[in-house]
Amino acid sequence: HDVPGVRMSAFAMLGDLARKCPSVIEPGLSELLKQAIMSIDPIHPNVCNNSTWAIGEICVRCGKNAVALRPYARDILDNLIPIIMGNSINGKNGIPGLTENAAATIGRLARVDANFVKDDLPRFLNGWCEGLANIADADERRDAFEGLLLAIQSNPQAIMTANDRAGMISSLILAIVSWHLPRDDENGEGLVSSEALFGPYNFVSFPNDAAELGQAFQQLLLEIKSALGPEWDTSLKLPGNVKRLLAESYQIS
Repeated sequence: HDVPGVRMSAFAMLGDLARKCPSVIEPGLSELLKQAIMSIDPIHPNVCNNSTWAIGEICVRCGKNAVALRPYARDILDNLIPIIMGNSINGKNGIPGLTENAAATIGRLARVDANFVKDDLPRFLNGWCEGLANIADADERRDAFEGLLLAIQSNPQAIMTANDRAGMISSLILAIVSWHLPRDDENGEGLVSSEALFGPYNFVSFPNDAAELGQAFQQLLLEIKSALGPEWDTSLKLPGNVKRLLAESYQIS
């Protein structure tokens, strides 16, 4: 439908059906995915947000079955990368929640099959980590970070051979740090602000209900530190609060 308001509502319904009654959309899934991908256009912010979210919910329902997504994974990623890299409209998307939505959907896509995103990691990992750090919804957050881990594990050289690997690793660390911020009880938000990084130390423990994910982060950071060797200390300019958190929670100093 050409009316943005109608498409906005349609994609909200599509996402809800994917979550609660996926059998209803299965017969037309191919066409629905095509329409959702075509609607990832920040010119119509609400349509773009809802279509991006709906694709992520479809990814969740696919589990580890990548067959339905394989023909569309390339187009999904190519449409979402400009959003998380902030160059979708005049260098900034400026649409509340869109970067986080895009980051969550890329993570959910990678969770289905890391091969969908691993080769492109050098193009967008920095922007992806920034978006991931700001995801408020607990389920979306967990799914997305699981996808991030799978993608990096599938292509660790994306970090180690990057032109600015220190910057890329710093972005990854700050995304992980976001798990240790006190969350707003009403909306789940906890931003990696200057106050959190440089003000009084206020980090909290990694959530107990995602302990396995925290352990995976620890292993990933230990492997990166080992691979970097002395460069970990000389190239990474981490705030004191972050260094303390890594030492206390991840045994990395």
